[in-house]
Amino acid sequence: VAVTLGIETEEAVDVVVEFDRAAFRPLCFRQESGQADGVVLDPDQVRLSHVGQDAYTLVLGVEKKAPATLLARIEAEGETMLTETINVFASGK
Repeated sequence: VAVTLGIETEEAVDVVVEFDRAAFRPLCFRQESGQADGVVLDPDQVRLSHVGQDAYTLVLGVEKKAPATLLARIEAEGETMLTETINVFASGK
């Protein structure tokens, strides 16, 4: 499963994508500009700091065939500015 986020901000924000570790495992993360600074890739989420315009792609391996949910959040100064839920039917193992 590949998730691409295109983000444009004027202020610094934190971007978090959470996923069920029973359904997915993180395989790789790529920033379009190639300057991935401050990226934390954990077993159940990816977190990064962002300012300006860029695109990010997160590739997740499928652990089980089942409907699953990814949750993407943009936070600024400790406050959630945007939340998006992505429903996925994983067709892996």
